[in-house]
Amino acid sequence: FHDFRNVFNLTPNDLMDKGEAYIANYVSVFKKRISSNTTLDSVVQNDFKSIYNTEVFNPKKYTARTKYGESIVVTYKAKHGTYEYECIQQFYKYKGFYYKVSYVAQDKYFDTYYDDAIAIMKTFKIAE
Repeated sequence: FHDFRNVFNLTPNDLMDKGEAYIANYVSVFKKRISSNTTLDSVVQNDFKSIYNTEVFNPKKYTARTKYGESIVVTYKAKHGTYEYECIQQFYKYKGFYYKVSYVAQDKYFDTYYDDAIAIMKTFKIAE
């Protein structure tokens, strides 16, 4: 796993053993403090604005009920340089923070690790 400031990334060991960069396939969790009047929809919009030098294709957005209230799920394909990715992101707003749980993988790895990634994403829990 890789731990950055406010971000946790998990990449399969077999890919790391092959020398693949962690960005080839990962599940990540991001946390950031927000003001009480910030809407979850604006969080998602701002998150998309922060994607640099990346083309986004076919984004789809829907809401889902969770134990933390309503969440927003976004799926899309992206191209960054010569790499093509598939992405699933779920956004939560809870007690003054927003959380983003993501599965991002190069197209060639997406289906291979999809079930494992979704199982990991479903275990997301906010420690109180």
